[in-house]
Amino acid sequence: MRAGDLGPGDATRIFVPYDRLERADERFEAQISYATKAQEHLWIAIASYVLSDATAKGIATDSAETPSLDIENLAGVQIGCFICERALDRRLVGRRCPGEPK
Repeated sequence: MRAGDLGPGDATRIFVPYDRLERADERFEAQISYATKAQEHLWIAIASYVLSDATAKGIATDSAETPSLDIENLAGVQIGCFICERALDRRLVGRRCPGEPK
């Protein structure tokens, strides 16, 4: 089954072990360092999800299972440069990143 074959109510659960999260953090720090030195944009996508009060309370108290984050509770996806904090724009792609905002 391909991602495009998913129908309403179908979801893909992604489990990332803690040690892989730590390595991801290290890789991201290296990407930030490289992009800053090379004056390149570091484009990131941030997905926002709507959570119920019960789910939020469970997460806050470490008593909830991992919430189901799928298309049915997706609020939006924002794309921008992590370094200069500018939103994705065709005119910025491939251009020099001005660095951190002042």
